[in-house]
Amino acid sequence: MAANPSCCSSDGCNHQDTLTGSQIVKGLSTGFAVLSLVTPLVALLLLLFGATRPVGSLALPLAGVLIAALHLLIGAGVNRFVQRDELRYGLSPIPVVVRALLDESVRVGIALAAVTVLTAAPYAEKPANVGAWLGIGAALTWAVLATVQFVSATKRMRTPSDWSKAIVGNVLAQKVTPRRVIALRFIDLLGTLAYQLGACILAALSPVMFMPLAVLAIGSGLSRVVLAAKQPRQRSTSAWVYAAPAVGAFTLALALIV
Repeated sequence: MAANPSCCSSDGCNHQDTLTGSQIVKGLSTGFAVLSLVTPLVALLLLLFGATRPVGSLALPLAGVLIAALHLLIGAGVNRFVQRDELRYGLSPIPVVVRALLDESVRVGIALAAVTVLTAAPYAEKPANVGAWLGIGAALTWAVLATVQFVSATKRMRTPSDWSKAIVGNVLAQKVTPRRVIALRFIDLLGTLAYQLGACILAALSPVMFMPLAVLAIGSGLSRVVLAAKQPRQRSTSAWVYAAPAVGAFTLALALIV
């Protein structure tokens, strides 16, 4: 659809209509390539944060990887349940609540076991440090997966396919620029990493944090349900797009000040 010069020359309206499919493909492929380089730098910052909270056991980050792996399995199981019962995961709150409860049960259970073992002699680790390295392990797992996805998306965007056509169609439907799509994806990733780190620290501090964490996880998931229910062109401009990252930032801030 051609843009109307008379309406866009002076009133600052969205210039999405002037973008061609090839421009969108180029913008997204470049953006995904940048994200594939920036995400490892974020992972490095996580390791630098961990250096300020040293622990004596290398098993802790591996336990964090286990948390992330179990969360992936839970997600796959919930998705399979959704497909079997013909529910729409993005629009139904039930799978979101179930997954959040299972995810936080796993997190608190592993954190409790780690704290029980490592805060006793001869380790005598601080619970907050135990939680920090659990969170770093979990967050690094998500960062690695995201990097792999960004590299794959870069290659797939540069190759004509039904997938790339669907992505371009989605961008056109939402009337956003590739730059905004990439920016929102990065913000969402930062929120996810922040939540993993903060939630693990809180879980290590006390098992009673299960309920607050479950509430935060459910709130984050339900914000995505609300966002998915909106019309495509409303999603990128809705305040709900920032809700999940805000929950992640709040969780990490709370963990650092407690």
